[in-house]
Amino acid sequence: MSRPVQVKFDNSLPDIEVKKVLLPTSIEEGGNKTNESSEIKITGKYAPLVKLNNIVIPWSDVLAMNLSCTGWTPELSLKIRDSQKTITLLDTPGPDNLVIVEILPTFENVYKKIKLTFFIDSISSDNFAGTVSLNCKYFCEGLYNSNIESFGKISTYKFYEEIATRLKLGLCSNLEESNDDRYIFMPGSTYSESLIQERNQGGNESCILDSWIDWWNNINIVDLYDLYKGSPD
Repeated sequence: MSRPVQVKFDNSLPDIEVKKVLLPTSIEEGGNKTNESSEIKITGKYAPLVKLNNIVIPWSDVLAMNLSCTGWTPELSLKIRDSQKTITLLDTPGPDNLVIVEILPTFENVYKKIKLTFFIDSISSDNFAGTVSLNCKYFCEGLYNSNIESFGKISTYKFYEEIATRLKLGLCSNLEESNDDRYIFMPGSTYSESLIQERNQGGNESCILDSWIDWWNNINIVDLYDLYKGSPD
């Protein structure tokens, strides 16, 4: 249950040419699936799919991209050549302007497909260079909504389980229970704020908690003590 850190793409670097790739995966040909290896000829590079408000941004216009997961949620920064003069019109950051990033593994079973949605947190333009820089934060419907609610006497793990269900996110953990029951109340804070707060207040001398949302839309809650000492099983 390791945490991914950073992936950087920089189009100022030389292209990596891929002449021939054999993919032993199931593909569709004429509507019929086949398990035979497919020879795909590609000149250029494997590249993430980047969409802004469901409009695909050509990869040749993506000058730099930094996808990180070093904090509570994934974050994304982009530097884009605004060749179509449409991105500079997005002068209002917030959840009305969404960026979707999809990254597929080069080969099957290397890692799961990454598909993340972000909202634009800040925009800066360089009119002389014709570029736009976007700083984006992770988007999940309801994660940043304020709530006033009592959850009664429950553990940190059960609280995380409940919020993950409400937000339709996955839950990953090396715990089955954190055994730190207490009264949990949200006094108008967001789910995001409350998850961090209750993680910091939870645990005990033999259960040290960490948590984050990963690149696959899972809330992770981990007992670091157990993770580093190794399970007796």
